[in-house]
Amino acid sequence: MTKFFATQGIYNPSNTTIEVFQKQQILANFDKFYHAFGQLTFNMEKQATYNYYMTHQKQNFIQIAQNDKIIKQNEEIIELLKVIANK
Repeated sequence: MTKFFATQGIYNPSNTTIEVFQKQQILANFDKFYHAFGQLTFNMEKQATYNYYMTHQKQNFIQIAQNDKIIKQNEEIIELLKVIANK
């Protein structure tokens, strides 16, 4: 799973991100097959639809990467607050 995330620009994903992906059984690589297959057709409407979905998928991974960064920052803040509280 970590190797897949790295291909999407998400390095060292948080446990939360990994667990959610495993639970949802997201198969983004399978969608790439359909996108490539759709590019072979001469139907412009289908090509536009495939392009739309691929763009949407890329935007989703950008948002996932941003959310994963926020999760990690929140975990770090919590740890720092615990250190402060224990002083």
